[in-house]
Amino acid sequence: MRRGAAPHARMTLVCWRTPVENPWMEVPITAAAQHLPPRPKPVLNAPGMFAFADPEHVTEVLTAAGWAPPSLEKLDMDLDIAAGRGLEEAVGSVNPNRRREQLAAQPAGRGRLGRRRLPPRGAGALFGRCERAPARCDVVD
Repeated sequence: MRRGAAPHARMTLVCWRTPVENPWMEVPITAAAQHLPPRPKPVLNAPGMFAFADPEHVTEVLTAAGWAPPSLEKLDMDLDIAAGRGLEEAVGSVNPNRRREQLAAQPAGRGRLGRRRLPPRGAGALFGRCERAPARCDVVD
């Protein structure tokens, strides 16, 4: 990106801080984990939504690519994970055909395991009653 940008171009991005600071993601994963095969241990700075959670890593990656050392500013907000519709409706409105496609695409046995072992008590059983969750990001500039 840097090579293709104008000489004095500026890049600004928003990245998630750690999973611990973003329980909206960790809580459902932990709740579902008891019903699924063990997941691999997370790898620090691996590609994914939390790849830039470490400010030092962000700085290393950007400066190695030729960008100026960035400044990071915390951005804390409430994330409306149900888009204002209520959690049960938001989760229940997922296209069931698409859900079947996603389960069918899982590695052998995973889709059937998930369908068989997850409790049929609705979204509240996994996610709790919370519709707003704290989201913790950094604005990198």
